[in-house]
Amino acid sequence: MESKARANVEASFRAPIGTGIEPGAAREVSCPYCRSINTEFSSLFGQQLLTEQYYCNDCHTPFEYVKDG
Repeated sequence: MESKARANVEASFRAPIGTGIEPGAAREVSCPYCRSINTEFSSLFGQQLLTEQYYCNDCHTPFEYVKDG
């Protein structure tokens, strides 16, 4: 019984395969300040694990984007 419980706990920490967009994949993210889509990916993690960091090339402002899935 203990090994089955352990397997259930380990399985709950694994992300489903093939869901969402791959980390750091190219996507159109608009700047929340100037609404430009001339942005570039900066970092996989922002201040929270569920955010990514981007940089706007038009208004020169870094910002965070909430990850999908």
